[in-house]
Parts: sequence; C-alpha cells; structure tokens
Amino acid sequence: MNRPTTDRRSQTAAMYGQPVGLQIIGPTFGEGIILNAAYAFEQALGFKERPSL
Repeated sequence: MNRPTTDRRSQTAAMYGQPVGLQIIGPTFGEGIILNAAYAFEQALGFKERPSL
C-alpha cells in the first residue's frame, strides 16, 4: 500500500554533526494533511532559508 510522505532535514544537524530529520506519513490521499503538518513543523522551528541543492 502506498502512503504519501514528505521529509525535512533539520538545518541544525550540522551543528551537532549528526543526521537529523523528520518523515511525515499520512493516510492515502492525505497530501493536504501532510503538507500542513510539514508547514507547521517548519514554522515552529523557524526555518527561513531553503536548503541548498
């Protein structure tokens, strides 16, 4: 069964030298829920920059 997901790697990981991230998994066709949760996470932690690619 496929589930929509998103992930966000923490920019603070470099400070500690450890990989830190978050994966959000939601119900089938729950992309709106997942994106809202990811946005709330970014706002709560104060992400202001886009990660470099």
